[in-house]
Amino acid sequence: MDGLTERQNRATYILSRYGTFVGFIILVIVMSILSPHFLTLGNLSTLLTQVSM
Repeated sequence: MDGLTERQNRATYILSRYGTFVGFIILVIVMSILSPHFLTLGNLSTLLTQVSM
């Protein structure tokens, strides 16, 4: 039982620490699949500028 609790605590820690980044990466992947023009240099520059603010 301790192993399960430890894994749950670890998963919670990782999601709380990196959840926003993982969500952003998933969103970029999905949008890249749905729109062929999503991964253009100009759009990525705008996207990264908006995320940094």
